Amino acid sequence: MLLIISIFGLLPIIKIEKWKEQKTIASQLIMFERLYEKSQHSAVIEKESSKIFADKDSQRIIFNYTLKGQKKEEFLYIEKPLLIMRESSLELQAGTASPSKLETFTFFDQSTQTKIDYIVQLGSSKVFKYVERQ
Repeated sequence: MLLIISIFGLLPIIKIEKWKEQKTIASQLIMFERLYEKSQHSAVIEKESSKIFADKDSQRIIFNYTLKGQKKEEFLYIEKPLLIMRESSLELQAGTASPSKLETFTFFDQSTQTKIDYIVQLGSSKVFKYVERQ
């Protein structure tokens, strides 16, 4: 009887931990999207190129852009269970924010076994998000 009560007592704690994990993943992806938009905006408004680099080894993304005439560098650290799957780098051209090449930023959510791709379109620098369960 005590075992059953203990199990039912732990279930809410496990669910809360899973919920916190999913919120952390969602917030990291939202932050990636916002910093990408900030870099894109900077390239158009400031007429200075912006650079984005995803480093698989350090699990961080580096955003270099200009804001009100000052060079900025922001780091987004990716925490488990979300992972950067491969190194990616991109330069958004000054004035147009057109990407220097077709690039994909790939993440993997270990908790749900989900691959998340952000594909940057040539010409418009629009980003398409693809989610694929493994």
